[in-house]
Amino acid sequence: MKNTINKNRLFFFFAIIVLAGGFAILNLIQTEGNNITEQMEQPEAIIWNAEYREADFSSSEIRELVRQLHDATRSDRDPDVLRPVIIQLGVHLRQSSDPVPLIVADLLRDLSVEHPVKDIRLMAYSTMITALQNEAGVSGSRIGFAAR
Repeated sequence: MKNTINKNRLFFFFAIIVLAGGFAILNLIQTEGNNITEQMEQPEAIIWNAEYREADFSSSEIRELVRQLHDATRSDRDPDVLRPVIIQLGVHLRQSSDPVPLIVADLLRDLSVEHPVKDIRLMAYSTMITALQNEAGVSGSRIGFAAR
């Protein structure tokens, strides 16, 4: 009987070691997978940042709202954070007759296609149309780019 108890203990400790090793391997695989995803997203972030710096915004408020919108879309995409930013951006775009950089419409297009919440998609789409109408100072000339 003592021999059976020792075998059971040995089996139990062996199972714990195997499970701990399995968790360590899964954690390593998950960490490497996250690094690969981050590495794939970095070129897009670099390109966006370069376009953002080169873009000629008509006002500092629009520039700041675009930066806030980009940060919110790249993090958790919380609708409660996105709603006021999109609304404020839309108001500024409607009040301004100055040309709007294409990067604004691209960011809104991505949001209007990818976001899971319907009202966020609709608000982003509506604001994107306004941005496209104001782009390059020619009303309605670039709306076809929204279908990209």
